[in-house]
Amino acid sequence: MVAPPQPEMSVCQSWNCGAVFEGLHRHCPTCGNTAVPQKRVRRLGAVQVACGFFLLALMGAVSAYTAPLILAENARPGSEMAGGTGTMILGLYALLLLFGAGAVVSGVYQVRFGRQSWRLLAVLVGIVAVICFGAYAVELGLIG
Repeated sequence: MVAPPQPEMSVCQSWNCGAVFEGLHRHCPTCGNTAVPQKRVRRLGAVQVACGFFLLALMGAVSAYTAPLILAENARPGSEMAGGTGTMILGLYALLLLFGAGAVVSGVYQVRFGRQSWRLLAVLVGIVAVICFGAYAVELGLIG
């Protein structure tokens, strides 16, 4: 027996509303903001999962290769990396790994529920802000 086809659903993109409703509408019937098809949200979630896994694999390999070198150089007194620079680099690697893991979690949420989690997005934006602030602080010479 074949199950009856599911109706097309749309999702409101508003932070406050986020309503899921039947039909392919460009605007939310509840709040009037932009709406997108739920299938599109799920496809973009799958792309986000793939990008997150790529970032995890790439940064995991870079971290595994360079961390012993950085730690060995960081342990030598009088070396160029002694102190904050090596620690800052490893912290940056950890933040990038955390961002990749967050992207995977957010993408899985999108695929599973067919809508975005604005809280997860806020966490990812916060991680990016910390990475940018750290890079800016290093550029100014405040750290390292």
